[in-house]
Amino acid sequence: MRKLLGGIRAARATRIWPEVTDPTDAQRAAMPHGVDCEGVTVHDLGPIFGAELHRLKRWCREHREGAFSVEPIRDPATRQDTGRRFRFSRLEDAALFRLSCL
Repeated sequence: MRKLLGGIRAARATRIWPEVTDPTDAQRAAMPHGVDCEGVTVHDLGPIFGAELHRLKRWCREHREGAFSVEPIRDPATRQDTGRRFRFSRLEDAALFRLSCL
């Protein structure tokens, strides 16, 4: 019974908490399809930043089929946060995200 439940949990693990929070180089390579969301920063959105980021992540959890991650986009010169990059393992997920959320 434990083996059966472990298998079910493993199969559903990516659907339960699919987001990769700090991707390694290998994980980035497995998620080559990026969608940049410029302006999704606390500096630009102020008090609604948390709600907007949560809305975008929730859409990913509910609608994508492959893995995804969210990373900050930083200006190379100033290192200031300028937005968020959503990475997807499937091109279809990235395209649907771009059409639905932006």
